[in-house]
Amino acid sequence: TLFLFLRRRFASVGRPDLELKGFTKLALAAGEKGVARFALASDDFIFPDATLTPVFEPGDVEVVVGTSAREATLAAAPLTLVDARSRKR
Repeated sequence: TLFLFLRRRFASVGRPDLELKGFTKLALAAGEKGVARFALASDDFIFPDATLTPVFEPGDVEVVVGTSAREATLAAAPLTLVDARSRKR
């Protein structure tokens, strides 16, 4: 089983260290390699603010994958979120 998490270090409200966004099972023989694909939607980056209103906050997040939530099993990639509505054309 492979798990997909998001980690946001800075937000306007406290966030979990790892937020589970998906998982998949791969049937592999010993030593065999495989490919897992995950899709994230814009809603996966929305969370409740202090008034429980859903918000999208631009900023840095990490996309984290691993066979468990233990730090030793995790691999992370940085991702910067931008608010497309505020971008000038």
